[in-house]
Amino acid sequence: MLYRKKTKDHPAVHLIKEFCRTYNERDLEGLLALFCKNHPVHAYGTGIDEDRHSLQELKEQVLRDWEQSELSQLFPPKEFFYCKDPVSWAAGTFSAKVTTSGQTLEIPNLRGSISVIREENEWKISQMHASFPASNQEEGSSFPNKL
Repeated sequence: MLYRKKTKDHPAVHLIKEFCRTYNERDLEGLLALFCKNHPVHAYGTGIDEDRHSLQELKEQVLRDWEQSELSQLFPPKEFFYCKDPVSWAAGTFSAKVTTSGQTLEIPNLRGSISVIREENEWKISQMHASFPASNQEEGSSFPNKL
């Protein structure tokens, strides 16, 4: 069953919020602890080269993010789409704020989702995805008007 609401007790929603908190605090150890150790880990980011296939690659990506910014903050959605059984995942529209080279960029429509797996009696992130809507795709259109 698919749900859409504000929730605090869903494991994937909790992990999304913890990911945002640890990312914002630049707490690498805490962030990596949210991910699977005994199952595959995969993450898509917003960059063309951001296709990570292991915890080590994810670590390298996060460090690259932090090295390229003076400030990088993720703000979780107030409302999530999520599914409880038989799989567990959550998705929503985030906002972000990034400062690089003294310039601050506010990003209002960062789409994100995670899939979680129960590992050693704890929920852990196995897969995550982040994307932006195509800037050259008009609302109501299924495709961008230019590639």
